[in-house]
Amino acid sequence: MTGTTPRTRLDVVFARKAQRAVILRRGPKRHFCLIAWDLETDTFTPGQWMKGVVRLCDLSPSGDYLLYWAAQYHQSAADRNIERRDGATAAECYEPLADRRAAAFAFRKRHPGRRMPRYLRSEGPGVKAAPKPIDGTWTAISRPPFFSALALWPSFGTWTGGGYFRSDCEVVLSEAEDGMVPVENVPMPIRMKLARYGDQTARCDKEIRDIIAGINDAGRGTDDAEDDDARRAEVVSALKASGVRWLDWLAPQPSGDLLYAADGAVFRLEGWAGIPAKAARERSRLLADFNGLSFQQMRAPAEAMRW
Repeated sequence: MTGTTPRTRLDVVFARKAQRAVILRRGPKRHFCLIAWDLETDTFTPGQWMKGVVRLCDLSPSGDYLLYWAAQYHQSAADRNIERRDGATAAECYEPLADRRAAAFAFRKRHPGRRMPRYLRSEGPGVKAAPKPIDGTWTAISRPPFFSALALWPSFGTWTGGGYFRSDCEVVLSEAEDGMVPVENVPMPIRMKLARYGDQTARCDKEIRDIIAGINDAGRGTDDAEDDDARRAEVVSALKASGVRWLDWLAPQPSGDLLYAADGAVFRLEGWAGIPAKAARERSRLLADFNGLSFQQMRAPAEAMRW
């Protein structure tokens, strides 16, 4: 519709053992931006943008690594080929495939049958087979707030992909047996371990339930889950009655505060359990408004491309 402002959507994932989070800003439509959030100081660091579809999967317990799923089915030639003043293409500024992958492909094309130099080869532990070709969808590990992947796993459309961190050094992926070989833009260190969901279904299901339960328990203001849920519903109703149009999420914190995203902005409501629901909006403190952000080309810095 002409003249309308695109809605800004905010998704979030919190680190389980650190005061850190990552926000995924969406808008307009297929423009996504990662934003790092330090919960101790409520400071926000906008990072890379990507055009396509992005879903947050998990943040490592320390908050150092992000696991996300992405799709780029119909990237335009203009997006791929337009050049910036520094010589980098637009695609290089948000495309998760790094120069190592491109260089390896070019070497094979120029020198068929020759052994690839060590610096271009994958050096991950146990990697013997070649990765599957990337055909529009993948799961990646990156350092927030950047999309540029340290490693990624091509997915089979939307049938596979995603996962979670079992620890800072172990990742569980929902991939087929032939999809566990990563494309390593940066050689994966030996300490990083991979597990496949399909090989440990019962264990993984329990771990996922425990993660969800831990998040819910950490944010409860009382010992009664039903009371907390009812209280949350009251706040939601009150916020919408006060003029909030889009409420993306609410996240009660162990500190007793309530964090929430509404109409493209993030708010903190301190001591929310003791505040009348009808006063929630006026007592909330605006932390950041992300409505004014727009797509920017950005190359990941060197420190973001190290494990």
